[in-house]
Amino acid sequence: MIVKQQIKNHPRWLVMMAISVVAFNSFIGAGSAGAATNAPLVVGDIWPYSGALAEYGLKSQAGCLAAAYVIKKAGGVLGHQITCAEVDDKGDSVDAVPVVEKFLSTTGHLIGVSGPETTTSLALAPLLDKAKVPWVSYTGSSYFNHQDSPYFYRMALVDAVYGATLAYIAHIDHYKRVAVVLGANSGAADLHGGIVEALKKLGSPKLVLTLSLAVGQPSYSAEVARVASARPTAIIAELVPQSITTFFANLKSEYHLLPFITDATDLTIHVFQDL
Repeated sequence: MIVKQQIKNHPRWLVMMAISVVAFNSFIGAGSAGAATNAPLVVGDIWPYSGALAEYGLKSQAGCLAAAYVIKKAGGVLGHQITCAEVDDKGDSVDAVPVVEKFLSTTGHLIGVSGPETTTSLALAPLLDKAKVPWVSYTGSSYFNHQDSPYFYRMALVDAVYGATLAYIAHIDHYKRVAVVLGANSGAADLHGGIVEALKKLGSPKLVLTLSLAVGQPSYSAEVARVASARPTAIIAELVPQSITTFFANLKSEYHLLPFITDATDLTIHVFQDL
């Protein structure tokens, strides 16, 4: 079952299989030509496949391809197979609009979309809703907390709630002093607000520093120096993979490693190689 607004603890491929079944009713209802020819059904992966956030697109496409394989082995959706279309929104709300407009206008048998993430979700929401395409987004933007689109589904925590969750982990792990290190992106403000509010209510740990990191910098030595001056016992972080890899390397070489409280999307293979 797909739960409106938020889907928790389900692998993305399972979500997309559910969308395939739900959306197929609309597909066959629009006409019998597609059903008669057993044309493949298309799931669009609207994610960054280039730029600083490219790793997100590669992970999403891997999930879609795995789902398509499982569906194929199960005989398809009423005889139709699933194909996965890469749609590169470049992680940029301006660049994403013409790319997605072209994809929606030129793609037949489109039954659902995986994505977009927070950075482009506000710009692309009107296009996807107008096209009447079910879309499962990984956006935590508070904009979507109160909306009535019948096509929108969320599989991520609201950014403010996610921030409060990270703060609670720091609290129950008994850290005394924390630094908050966030990427300079569209979800950072809501996330930071959730962290700060939760820390106030919990009473501990003490927030000693907040840093905003520009995406894709070759070095974060200046930011690491500020961390060293603040002397936190843990770091609450939410960064894109490219940024956290560089920041983590600078932290290790110019100060020392600290416990990180973050989410799995931050933890690239390069971070583990630096441990």
